[in-house]
Amino acid sequence: MIGRRAAGAVAAGAITVVAVIGWAIPNMAGPTMLDVQLVALPISGASGSTDRTIVLGGAAATGASNLQLAVRVTNRYPLPVTIGGTPTPLRVELRSRNADGTSTLIWAIEGSSATFEEGDDSPDGPTTSRAYLVPPGITDLAIGPAEGVRLLDGAGSPLKAGRYDLRATAFGVGSGLLPMVILD
Repeated sequence: MIGRRAAGAVAAGAITVVAVIGWAIPNMAGPTMLDVQLVALPISGASGSTDRTIVLGGAAATGASNLQLAVRVTNRYPLPVTIGGTPTPLRVELRSRNADGTSTLIWAIEGSSATFEEGDDSPDGPTTSRAYLVPPGITDLAIGPAEGVRLLDGAGSPLKAGRYDLRATAFGVGSGLLPMVILD
């Protein structure tokens, strides 16, 4: 009789561990398992654009007229995690960095992540949230036009020489700042 109780307790414990590892963590703690990074690639000589000299993230100065953007999402958990988000869960912002330490929003680009959508589990409608299933490992999600975002402000004028910060957000998880300096 004691052997049956012990076996039952071990089985119940094993089921609990499997439920926590296989369901609870991936479904309830999903955002804590994600790292988000902005990937920006300078594009030179885009049609109709003048190259500017920029320093992106501490790299060497280079000529660029556009920035091709992607949001890199890394799921560190060994199983897919479920994340809640809006229908446009990706966002990249460009902010000017002021001398007093404040920043001013220049523009923001929002994007969807249809590759992660749960399909039939995602409710329809413009104001509802969606469920996203993020696989383990690294996934790059392109955001913005395929030819890249031009180095312009929100009014369509060329960005002034100065310091700027780029930052991405995916599913409510923010990346670090990616500094950009426009030299001319």
